[in-house]
Amino acid sequence: MPPNERSIKQLDGLSPDQMYELMSNSFSGSSPVLLKENIPNSTWQRIPFFHLMQLLLKIVEAQGEMKLTPQGRLKVKVLRELYDTRLLPDRAIESGITKRLLE
Repeated sequence: MPPNERSIKQLDGLSPDQMYELMSNSFSGSSPVLLKENIPNSTWQRIPFFHLMQLLLKIVEAQGEMKLTPQGRLKVKVLRELYDTRLLPDRAIESGITKRLLE
């Protein structure tokens, strides 16, 4: 078996080829991660990331467009609005170790 096809513990059992596909082509047919077809809405509703993306899309829709910072990032105001939902809280921010959202 070629080295790039061998499972590596540090990559959670993925091979370098699989990790490349995951990082570069996340939703292609060659990716090690595939989404099932016909996922029930009740399942999507339990995934915080998708709630966050719905909120982001609503913000974009309300604004008509999304202006980014000069570095190509989301603006702090948008990040705060998303983070304030606490759908995906960050332990460091919540415990006060890290300041909240500078950019």
